[in-house]
Amino acid sequence: MSSVLRILSFILAAIWFPCVAMAHPAIRCVAVMYVDSQGRGSVTVRFDALCFALNEEPSKASDTALWQLVDAPASTVDELFQGAAGRLERHVIVRADGKQVPTSLKHFPEGSQMESWKRDVRGPGERPRLPWMAEALLTFQILPGAESIDIQFPEVLGDVLLTYEMLESEPTGISLRAGTASPMLSLRFTPAQDAQTSQRSSGFLSFVRMGITHIIPEGLDHMLFILGLYLASPRPKSLLIFVSAFTLAHSVTLALTAGGFIDPAPRIVEPLIALSIAVVAIENLFLPVKDMATAGERKRQPQPGFFRAAIVFAFGLVHGMGFASAFQSLELPTRQLLTALVGFNVGVEIGQICVLAGAFALLGWASKRVWYRRVIVVPGSLAIACVGVYWACTR
Repeated sequence: MSSVLRILSFILAAIWFPCVAMAHPAIRCVAVMYVDSQGRGSVTVRFDALCFALNEEPSKASDTALWQLVDAPASTVDELFQGAAGRLERHVIVRADGKQVPTSLKHFPEGSQMESWKRDVRGPGERPRLPWMAEALLTFQILPGAESIDIQFPEVLGDVLLTYEMLESEPTGISLRAGTASPMLSLRFTPAQDAQTSQRSSGFLSFVRMGITHIIPEGLDHMLFILGLYLASPRPKSLLIFVSAFTLAHSVTLALTAGGFIDPAPRIVEPLIALSIAVVAIENLFLPVKDMATAGERKRQPQPGFFRAAIVFAFGLVHGMGFASAFQSLELPTRQLLTALVGFNVGVEIGQICVLAGAFALLGWASKRVWYRRVIVVPGSLAIACVGVYWACTR
């Protein structure tokens, strides 16, 4: 690869990554469905109101479009919200024993609430922090004799964290993929043991899937951090040390944050995560190198050491707080919190392994070449550092 092509590749990567990636993290939609002994039901949905008004999934909406809506005239905002309210009422589908149950929208975010959110800032001249998470309420009535219920949310809401509650029964938490229906949930007020087991099993697997998707494809920031580690440490032994340190650290803060023992502010955590990406990438450029002879040629390999492992552990603590943001708005029952945390953490590790496996598949052959650092590590680290700095400033 010529020097000109390397420079052009770096410039394109440095420009393209920040443009396609959101500066703010997408927060998962949360829903609570409740049914009482008379069959009266309600669904409370907490979602990214601006993205839904624009009919865009939170993971795909651009910050530019969102800020245009924030700054739009009140009449434009009210018109969009009215249309969005109708879409939510039509596309939240509740079924009892497989038959659709009519729903009624009782509350939807209004332009006046958005104005209050815009005024609720921490300092003079400071803009509100995206996303704006607001609530909507729908109600329904189930006919007597029904034994099961399921619910489906519009795909544009993205993945949904659903908590299902009934009187005299333990709440159940489930992670739903965008646009997919929930499993059949029992309407019996003394659920059978097999139904309870099935719901717990599906809940665990749904949180594993949630952990995977939190990394791939939603966690571009976490993926770049892992890739930054890989670029300068492509050898399995080094990667094992650093990924183990990262895993241990984020598991600790994930548990502490999700359990309510610590409550870090997202406005601090998210910029720190972005800064961690930049620091690791920049450090790649200054790692001490050591001459090594292989197959009759000499090459220079980066030699990360204890200091980098300590840095990775420290930043792992910060990333764990970011992972826990998925749980902050979900009122999981206490009995299911451990299951959700274990499942989510397993999913995160699977996602990280997939990222490393992809990096090995694409770059593993090049790591033994004498030009690996010059052609791959340096341009790649510079591009990742640019994205990290950009995010740290915009978040």
